[in-house]
Amino acid sequence: MAIFRDFSDIELDSLSDEELIAQIRAARQVGEAAAERRARQILVHRHHREVELRARLKASDDVAAEIADDVILTALEMEHRGESIGELRSLLRTLLQRRIADYYRKRRLETIPLAEEHEGDDELGRSGIVTVPGHEESVLGSVFFDAVLAKLPAVHRRVIVRNLLDRDTARETAELVNEEFADELEQPMTEANVHQIASRFRKELRREVEEGGGL
Repeated sequence: MAIFRDFSDIELDSLSDEELIAQIRAARQVGEAAAERRARQILVHRHHREVELRARLKASDDVAAEIADDVILTALEMEHRGESIGELRSLLRTLLQRRIADYYRKRRLETIPLAEEHEGDDELGRSGIVTVPGHEESVLGSVFFDAVLAKLPAVHRRVIVRNLLDRDTARETAELVNEEFADELEQPMTEANVHQIASRFRKELRREVEEGGGL
């Protein structure tokens, strides 16, 4: 039988995910609960950044950080056994989906600008409330908004989050997207691109609201 060796935090941090999982299993087999817990904590915390980036697709940066912290803490409290990296990622995705759903439920009474005649008006996007004619109670956290947002690629979702939800200007949105998606964009995002994406989103959202009978 191989002799179990406990690792320092620095050594654990240098291990790959698969090696950490092997360490978790080994510690469990010999009853080293503290060593198992330390390795599991490092494994879970390693995925904090990924969870936060996913959360930013649906929430502002400060809220996304809070959501990610909550997801990681919940995962640790559940004492994930570390049987596989796929199992961990599945758990984190499930927890993230639930936390984001809770976040949107709390914001159901917030509205977003929708009228076509105000497309590209950043100042109005920052301070005004614009509604779809006949649907004055359209709300941010509605099933319509979520359904339309879910259809978009990640880059476009980020544009909508920053430009319409966080009320960033088109220039600020384009700069942020170019920074975060530098390796994925074939061409840099421009202010005009932001306006076009927001315009198409408003139109699709209006269509969903009208076909769904309003809110």
